[in-house]
Amino acid sequence: MEVKRSRPDSAISLDSFFERHNLPSSAREQCDEFARAWMSQSSTGSAGGDEKQRVVRPVPFQGYCSYTLSIKHATRDNEDTPDSSSHDDESGSVLIQFRPTAHAIDVDTAAAARRVYGSLAPETKMIGKLRLRDGLELVAYSLSMIPGISLLDLTARAVQRTPRLEAPNVRRPAAHRERLVRDLARFYATGLRRPHAEKPSQQPPGRGLVGSSLRTRLETMRSSLPPRFHPFIASALYNLEDIENKLPWVLTH
Repeated sequence: MEVKRSRPDSAISLDSFFERHNLPSSAREQCDEFARAWMSQSSTGSAGGDEKQRVVRPVPFQGYCSYTLSIKHATRDNEDTPDSSSHDDESGSVLIQFRPTAHAIDVDTAAAARRVYGSLAPETKMIGKLRLRDGLELVAYSLSMIPGISLLDLTARAVQRTPRLEAPNVRRPAAHRERLVRDLARFYATGLRRPHAEKPSQQPPGRGLVGSSLRTRLETMRSSLPPRFHPFIASALYNLEDIENKLPWVLTH
């Protein structure tokens, strides 16, 4: 097993995470070592298989508040191109993600997402804490990797496949976007069919940042959007109490 470094362009985003959160210079190597140790101890876990046939590497696109590594079975493709972001066949692959405590994942909400969306949501577990100097620590999670193509990859492929000088192909990116919107609509419909609270009178386990700030967000919209939207916003504000208490809560993002 080995940890492979990302391309220079990806490493920029990796370094910015550690700098942004004032983490020591050794933090990245400590994260990599944690992932190696975890995989060695989880031979019967989701990663499965022979440790020597697995590759640990940073994912090519990192989040703002986390550092993420993937654990995959070694293949000719991912040995030759360690930063390939194709997730078309990720059976048995696992993500290890490190997050500051201020940006910790609510594992109860993650479990609820798994119940509602099934295989479209990762199985998420907290697997430990990585203690750094000066009392700093990162929370470590394992997440099952979901097959598919990331939005960034989809957008890049759509641009690459559209020749700039061939007018008939101009509509192709629009077709990609239409398919994306349709798929997102199906995804959100799944949440609507399986509400977070089974009855409107029940409160969800946690409303999260968005659910607990609907009034503030509507007020912001009223002060920033053009006047033509104001009647709709005013109606939502007037009925917000009924909306929150009488309609079922659903899990979205």
